[in-house]
Parts: sequence; structure tokens; C-alpha cells
Amino acid sequence: MSDNTKKATTKSLDLTNPYSSLKKVFINFAYSKIMIVYTSATLIFHILSLMLEIYYLATNFSVELICRYGCMMCLITYMVTAKFFGMLFSNQFKFLEEQCLLDFWKAFNSGPTTQRLILKESSKMNRKIHLALTFYVILAIIMLPIWEDVNDFFMFSQVYENYFANWAPVLYYFYISTFVWCSYYSFHFAGVIMYLTLLLDLQFRLINDKITEIDQNSTQNEICGTLRLCISHHIALKRWMNKLANSVDTAMPVFILLGALSTIAVSFFVLNTLQSTSVILKIRLATITVCNLIVVATFAELGQIFSDQNNSLLEHLMDSPWYLWDVENRKTLLMFMANCMKPKTFSWGGITLDYSFALSIFKTSFSYALVLYQLRGNTF
Repeated sequence: MSDNTKKATTKSLDLTNPYSSLKKVFINFAYSKIMIVYTSATLIFHILSLMLEIYYLATNFSVELICRYGCMMCLITYMVTAKFFGMLFSNQFKFLEEQCLLDFWKAFNSGPTTQRLILKESSKMNRKIHLALTFYVILAIIMLPIWEDVNDFFMFSQVYENYFANWAPVLYYFYISTFVWCSYYSFHFAGVIMYLTLLLDLQFRLINDKITEIDQNSTQNEICGTLRLCISHHIALKRWMNKLANSVDTAMPVFILLGALSTIAVSFFVLNTLQSTSVILKIRLATITVCNLIVVATFAELGQIFSDQNNSLLEHLMDSPWYLWDVENRKTLLMFMANCMKPKTFSWGGITLDYSFALSIFKTSFSYALVLYQLRGNTF
């Protein structure tokens, strides 16, 4: 086999699913039978453990306990919620991914320029997601008690000793063993939605490529056939988008609340403990802060990509040589443009996932954290 043939074969394999590595991480691995069983078991364990910690905190209420352990309790609550919704929508996510890969257009049928652009953009996004996952792996490793005791972060050790004297070590080490999975599932829900959004973005790129193929040498019948083909595919994509948006919109109220609380808690914890901590604790704080920023930024970026699809398609339609078309094709173009006028977004209660959402979350959360820190300083 010649070098050119090998390169073409490799390129075709990549274009079959440019985000195949994300599929392995967020779909194949997370929703394998073994992982579903393990995830269900650890989910129940963490829910019960969190409820016990809340009960312990309520019966031994003090501002010191809240300031010391409230941050990690918020983060664990977020992790449990993300794991729950990831399991709840598992069948829906797998169905959407399968439909997109099997029934929709294939990237290797596009033009050479579009293929190169797809490979370039997919490579860039794959690197960004893998870099984000790397920070979560670092988080899981740095939180292990082999570096330093975790009692400055977590309350489960003293809770287990208080309620399960003899069984406390067993529960303690089982909790520690789940750190890797806790880190993974803290990012999984955002990661799987990002993966599906990128598959959607790929389909819109293919529609744009098909529209770009219309030039001055195209006959009116060819133009009509291309427009009708693009319209039918766009309608199928809008149905697909509605299904994904319905799932995300269902979870948005909970994630917005927990995301804001977690950002406030992390910011306050950093301000409250940074000056009087060990080196390893500062590293843990820095890693937690980065991971918190990553997950909020990921939700914002996937929301921005999702809402920008129709705008990009509308721009390509406006740039087409419509002035050379006959009346029927112009009417078809107007109908196509009308379908693109109202972009679909991930939104709830007037809040839309996009870049401005992330900026407002960071700004508001940091402001509240600073207020809480000043109030604590005035109290003690």
C-alpha cells in the first residue's frame, strides 16, 4: 500500500467520527455495563454519606464547621447531581449519539477544504477536552491522603468515626477509592453534552459546505436539489437539537444553582484558608479552583456553540449567489432562511448558556464570596 493510500485511509477513518476519542471517554466507558453497575453503587453510597454529613452538621451546627467543610460538601453535592443526571439521561444520550453517527451526513463526503478544516478544529477541541480531563485526574491524585491528611477538606472521616466506630476504616478507605470516579463524574455531564454538541456542529459545517458548492456554473435544477437536500437535513437536525435541548433544559435549574453555590464556596474557601495552609493544601486549592473554572467554562462554550449554529448557516445562505437564481429557488432560499431566524439555545428562566453566562457566574460568585469573607472577618 502506497504512502498516499495510507494517508487517505487514515484520513477517512478520522473523518468517520473526528471526536471518536471523546466517544470512548464519555459514552463507551461511562455507559459500559460494568461502569453502570459501579456508578449506581457509588452513587447510592455518596448520597447516603452526604445525607449523613448533613445530619451531623445539623446536630453539631457551628460556623466553623460550615466554613471548613461547606466547600467540599457543595462540590460533592454537585458531583452526585452530575452523576445522577448522567445516569438518568444515559439512554437518551446514547440514542442521540447513535442517530447522529448512523443517520446523518458523513464528513468524508465533504470537500477537501472542509475536511481539512474539520480535522483541524476537531483536533483542537480534542486537545482542549483532554487537557480539561487531565486537571481532573490531577485533582483525584492530589486529593489522596498519601500526600497529606484530607480532614481539612472532608468531613466524612470524623462522621464515620462518630457513627460507625468499628466500620469507620472500611468506609473511609472505600470513600477514598472513589476519588478518581468522583473527579471523572464531576466533568462527565458537561463532557458528554459537549461531545454531542460538537457532533451537531459537524453537521452544520457539512450543510455550509454543501451550500458553498453552489456557484455560478450550477444549473437551476442542481440548485433546487441542493437546497431541498439541505432543508430536509436541517429539519432533521432541528428535531435532534430539540431532544438534546429538552434534556439539558431539564437539568439546567439544578446545575445553575449548584454551579453558583460551588463557585461561591470554592472562592470563599480559598480566601478563608489560603494564608495559613501547607504547600500541599495550596496545591489542592489551586487544582480545585481550576477544575471549577473549567466545568463552568465548558458549559458556557458548549452553549455558545449550540446557539451559534443557525447564525452560521444563515450567513452562508446570505452569501450564496442568490441573485443568479430563478424565482422558485429564491422562494426556497427565503423559506430556508426563515427556518434559521430563531436560534435554538440551552436556556431556562431567561438564562442562556453562553460566554456571558460564564462571566456573570464568575463575577457574581466572586462578589458573594468576598462579602462572606468580610462578614466572617467581622464576626471573629
